[in-house]
Amino acid sequence: ETHSNRLHRLIDVGFVWDPFEEQWLEMYQRLVAYKEKNNSTLVPEEYEEDRELGKWVSKQRKLYSTEDDDGNRLIYEHRA
Repeated sequence: ETHSNRLHRLIDVGFVWDPFEEQWLEMYQRLVAYKEKNNSTLVPEEYEEDRELGKWVSKQRKLYSTEDDDGNRLIYEHRA
């Protein structure tokens, strides 16, 4: 079996190449659903219905407010 065939087989089953990207997109979709329900993205950090979402939103805000040594916001290093 060639490398190309193996690659296509992985693609055919929906192989996740970047699990961090996949997780970020999942959390983003949960945030979108929260906004649709609550007309806001102000998810409490201790949000009872989805604690993971509350922590994720808090982390995104923290990354946005943190800069690296060159003055770049860290959120752009992870996701923009």
